[in-house]
Amino acid sequence: MPSRPGRPPKTVEQKRRTGNPGKRELKVLPPVAPIRAAVVEITAEEAVRRVLEAGYWLADSDAPTVALLRDAVEDYARIRAIEGMPAKEVRDARAEVARLAADCGFNPSERSRLGLAEVTARSKLAEIQRNRAASGQ
Repeated sequence: MPSRPGRPPKTVEQKRRTGNPGKRELKVLPPVAPIRAAVVEITAEEAVRRVLEAGYWLADSDAPTVALLRDAVEDYARIRAIEGMPAKEVRDARAEVARLAADCGFNPSERSRLGLAEVTARSKLAEIQRNRAASGQ
């Protein structure tokens, strides 16, 4: 897939934070939970399994891209395990994983472009209000 010329698109989340300077209508997207800290320390196989579970929008026609993503994640894990591997090789492998993940809709820009989800972090106040409403106070 050829790269897109110009600036990378802003996510819906970024546009909301800056007050939507372009004044274009923002898509109303279903929220997704923020990432948990424990997700960072997972194996390549676990990462691909989670991608397939989370990617409810992926169809059978996306199978080749998902297979390439699986292979790229495995290659990246293998390259990182090699002692003394040049940093450029590691960066290139990481960039390939990121590109394929974006092709599958696994970054904020691509998700908003697909109209899938918006990451929303709950504020502490919203959490307290939700808990009070649930307990009937």
